[in-house]
Amino acid sequence: MIHKTSSELQHFVPVKPTKEPVEFVSLRTIDLGRYGEGPVARAELAEEIRLAMTTQGFFNLINHGLSEEEITRQVDIGHHVFSNTPREEKEKLQAPILEEGSYHGFKLRGHWRAGPAARDKVENFNVYRDMTLREQPSTLLPFQAEVQEFIDHTHKEILFKLLHLFALSLKLDDEQFFVKAHSYDKHDETWLRYMEYYDEFSDEEKKSTKGLWLGGHQDLTSLSLLFSQPMASLQVRDYDNNSEWKYVRHIPGAMIVNAGEVMLWWTGNYYKAAIHRVHEPPQDQKGHNRCSVFYFCLPNDDVVINTLLDQSPVLREAGVEMAHKPEDAPTSKEWCNGRIKITGQNAVWDKMNPDDRVMVEKVGKLEAMSPPEQTRRRRTKACAECRQQKLRCDAQINHPDRCSRCRRMDLTCVMSDAYKRTKRLSRVEMQREIQRLESRLSSNSPQGSAARSPEAPTNQAVPVDISPSPAQEPSPRVVQGTMPEYHELRESTPQGVSLDGLVVPPDTINTLFSLYFARCSPCLPILEVTSPEQSYEESPFLFWTIVYVASRQFEDDTLMPQLVTRVVDLAFKAISSWPSFRRAAIRTIQGLLLLSAWPVPVDTRGKDISQVFSCTALQLAIRNGFHISRNGQEFSRTVLEHAKDESVNCARLWAYCTIISQSINLGDGLPPLVYLDSFDYNRMNQNFWPSLDPRLKLHLKLHKVQTDAVREIAQSGFIGHCSADETKTLNTFIYLYDERLLALIDRPLNEHEKVAFDSVRLHIQVFRFFGNSESIEKPGFVRLFSFACDVLEDLDQLEAPHGFVVHGPLFNNWIITLAAFTILRLLRSELRQYLDYRRGERAYFMAIDLFRKMSVDHNDLQARGIVIMAQLWTSQNIFRQTDGTTDGLCLRIRSRLAAGVVFDCFWWWRAEFQGQPNPYADLTGEISGNRMSHGVLDMPGASSMFDQTLAAPLVEDRSINAGFTADMIPDWDWATSLEVPFDTCISDSLL
Repeated sequence: MIHKTSSELQHFVPVKPTKEPVEFVSLRTIDLGRYGEGPVARAELAEEIRLAMTTQGFFNLINHGLSEEEITRQVDIGHHVFSNTPREEKEKLQAPILEEGSYHGFKLRGHWRAGPAARDKVENFNVYRDMTLREQPSTLLPFQAEVQEFIDHTHKEILFKLLHLFALSLKLDDEQFFVKAHSYDKHDETWLRYMEYYDEFSDEEKKSTKGLWLGGHQDLTSLSLLFSQPMASLQVRDYDNNSEWKYVRHIPGAMIVNAGEVMLWWTGNYYKAAIHRVHEPPQDQKGHNRCSVFYFCLPNDDVVINTLLDQSPVLREAGVEMAHKPEDAPTSKEWCNGRIKITGQNAVWDKMNPDDRVMVEKVGKLEAMSPPEQTRRRRTKACAECRQQKLRCDAQINHPDRCSRCRRMDLTCVMSDAYKRTKRLSRVEMQREIQRLESRLSSNSPQGSAARSPEAPTNQAVPVDISPSPAQEPSPRVVQGTMPEYHELRESTPQGVSLDGLVVPPDTINTLFSLYFARCSPCLPILEVTSPEQSYEESPFLFWTIVYVASRQFEDDTLMPQLVTRVVDLAFKAISSWPSFRRAAIRTIQGLLLLSAWPVPVDTRGKDISQVFSCTALQLAIRNGFHISRNGQEFSRTVLEHAKDESVNCARLWAYCTIISQSINLGDGLPPLVYLDSFDYNRMNQNFWPSLDPRLKLHLKLHKVQTDAVREIAQSGFIGHCSADETKTLNTFIYLYDERLLALIDRPLNEHEKVAFDSVRLHIQVFRFFGNSESIEKPGFVRLFSFACDVLEDLDQLEAPHGFVVHGPLFNNWIITLAAFTILRLLRSELRQYLDYRRGERAYFMAIDLFRKMSVDHNDLQARGIVIMAQLWTSQNIFRQTDGTTDGLCLRIRSRLAAGVVFDCFWWWRAEFQGQPNPYADLTGEISGNRMSHGVLDMPGASSMFDQTLAAPLVEDRSINAGFTADMIPDWDWATSLEVPFDTCISDSLL
C-alpha cells in the first residue's frame, strides 16, 4: 500500500463515463492476481499474453496490487503539479528533448505537431525512476516520497511480473531475461509520466487536427503501462483493418498495457506494437481535460536490442527474422535518445490514410533513412506469405528470387497487390474440417457408420456400449492442475461405497471429490470444501450428488449413466422426508441446487425436472427462514444452536436459491418468481451483506436488474405487438436498464464476472426483437449483435484455460443458445450490411463447439442442439415471410419473454426439418417439410469459411440420427410428461 503524505492536494475531477454509442475495442483481460498461484497459473497467463500480443498488442491488467484510490491519488498529484507550478519554473525544469533526447522534466504545450497547421495542447511531466537524479518542481517536493514509493511498487511488483510472463510466453531459455534487462539497480530511460490534455483547440486548429489530440504512433518502449481513466479518447488501430480505429474502454482500477517498438524488435514483429492515438472524446465528455498517469519502460542503457531468435523456440517456429544486422543493432540508450529527439518533429503522414494522421518516424540507419534528406518513404511490398504472418519481407530487394523467409521455409513466394490477409482458422474451424474429412473417409468404408475410437485404426469399427460388465469398476481419472487432497474414504463395504447395488471404489470417490472442488465448484461455489467421509456422514444425498456432478466429465463414462436414476430417486426421497432439522435442510437444499444446475441428461426438455428441484429448494429455504437475515429461530419449534454463526451461510444459500431458480425460469421463458426477502431491506442488508463474497454480491445485483427489467417490460405490454411509439418507449426501457447495469461496475471484473455481466446485458438487449420492425433502431441492433458475439467469445475464451463451460452449470446452455440465435436472426435480416459477418459466423460456430464440449451423452439436449444449429445455419427457408422476403427481425413467439427468440427458431426448425404443421402460417405462409428452392441470402463470405454441407457430418460425428422424432423440441410443458409420483413425493404446499 502506498503511504499518503499529509500535504494538501488539488483534486482533479474526471468526467463521467460516456453514454454515447461509441465502438470499443475488445481487449483481453489479464488477471495478475493469479501470478502467485504457481507455475500452472503463470503458464496460462503467459499464453493469454501471447494471444493478446500477436493479435492486438494491447491488453487490460487487473488485480495488479494498486487500488483505484492510489491511482486517483497519483492523477491528483499530476494535476496539482501542472496547475500550481509557475511557468518560469516549468521552463527552467524543461526536459532536454532536442538536446539530449530525454523526456525527464516538463514537456510544455506546442512541442509536438498535432496537424499540418496546429501544435499539441498536451503538457507532460516525466520523472526518472531515481528521483534524485533531477531537480524536482517545488509543487512536487511534498509528495516526492509518495511518488517514489509508487514508482518502486510499479516497477518491482507489476513490471517485473509482466516481464517474467512475457519471457514465459516466448519460452526464452532464460525466463528472467527481460527482468534482468530492466534491472532496477542500473540506469535507463524508464520514466513515470503525468500527462494532461487540454481541450482548447481553436476552430481553425480543429479543422487542421480533425479531432486529434495526439496523432497515431507506436511507443518507443518495451512496455507501456497506462492507468485507466474514464475519458473515452484513447483509440487503437485494428491490425487487420488499418482504417478502423476503436476506443479503449475504461475499467476502474485497471491498467492498459501495450508493447512498444523495443518489444517489437525483440520479437521480430511477432508481438505487435499497435498504433494508437488520442482523439477528442464523445460529445458528452467534450469541454473537459484529460489527466493520466503512465509508466514507460525501457531496458537498461547498455542492453543491445535485437530479435531473440537464439533464445526463443516460439520465434523460430514463427519464422521471424532478425530486426537488425548485428553491426546495426542499437543499445537501449542509443535508440531511446535518438527516437525521443525526433518524436513529433519529423512526422510523415501515412500515405494510405492521410486523414488518420499516423506518424512514421525514422532514427538514423535503423531505418536506412535520415529525416533531413528524405521525408516520405515508399511503401515496401511484401510477399503473400509474409503479409499473412505480418512479418518483415525482403522480396522486393531479392526480386525475382524468393524472399529469404520463403527460401528458408520452402514456400511459394508471390507478390500481389490484390492479396488480402485472411485470419487463421480457429480451433473450431479446424475441428470441423477434420470431421468433414473423417466423414468422407467413413462414407467410403464398409463400416463407416459405426462410431470410431480416436485410438483405433480408421478401418476398424468400435461399438458404443455405455453399460459396464458386472466386474467392471470405474477407474479414477487423472485431473490436471491443483486439487484438494483428502484422507482415504473409509469404506462402507469391503469393495467400496454402495448406492442401490452400485459399488464405487474409495479411490474413485476421492478422485471425483477432487474433480468437483477443483473444476465444478469454482463455477458455482455453493459448497465449502469438505472431505468425502464428512459429506457422507452429514448427507448421503449430497454426497452422491457431488459424485454424480463430477462423474459428468469423468474419464470412465460408464459411471454417470448408472448414477442418474439412483441419484434422482435419492433426491425425491430427500424431498419426501421433508427435513425438519436445519442442518439436514441445508444439505438437502444444496443437493437440490446442484441437481438444478447440473441436471441429469435427457433427450427432450419435457423430461427435465430441474425446475422441480430448484423450486423445491427455494421453498424449503423459505420454510427454514433463510430469506430473512435473522437467525431463523422464528421458523423453528426448538432452540437453534449456533444460529447466529450460520446466518451468513444461510444468506449465501438463499442467494444461490434465487439466482438458480430464476435463471432456470428465464431460460424456459417463464416469468421470474417474486419473493420478499432481506435483500429488499437496506437495514437488514447490513447484517450480512458485508460478509458476502464480492462475486456473489455482483451476481445478486445483476440478478436484481435482470428480473426488474423483465418484469417491467412484460408488465408494460411490450411483449405484444408494439406500435412505433411503443417501440421507442421499449428502447428507452432497454437503454435505462443497460445504464443500471453499467452503473454496477465499480471495479475491474474477472473473467467469470464478465461472462455473467455480458449475459445479463444480452438478455435485456434481446427485447429489441419485440419492437415494431418498421421502427427499428439500427445502432441498438448493431450493439445487440456485438453483445451476442461478446458472450460467446467470452465463454470460448474462458473455456480454454478453466473448462468453465465443460464443468460449469448447464444454465449456460440457455445463454449460448440465445446468443447464437440472436446472431443468426440479425445476419438473416436487412441489418446484415451493418454487421461484421465474419465475426458473427465464428461466434455462431463457437456456440456449436461449446455444445459439443458440454454434451455428456450422444443423445442429450446439447448433442441435439448441435444438429439443430448446424441445420438452421444452412437452411434456405428460415425466417422467410409470405411475400418471399427473409426477415430475422420478425418474432412470432412473444409470450415466452426473451426465450421467444429461441423457441421461434425451434418452430422454424420443426417446420422445415421435421415436417410438423406450421402454427404460424398466417404470419409466414405454409412451409413444407422439404427444403424450398429459394436461394440463401446474399451474405458476404457466406460459404468461404464454413462448408454448408457440414451439418450432416456433425450428426455422424456424434452418432445422432438426423431424423428426430417430433418430441425433439417439445412444447416445454414438462409436468405433463413427467413420470414421477408427485402425489407421494411432494406435498401440495410446494406446488
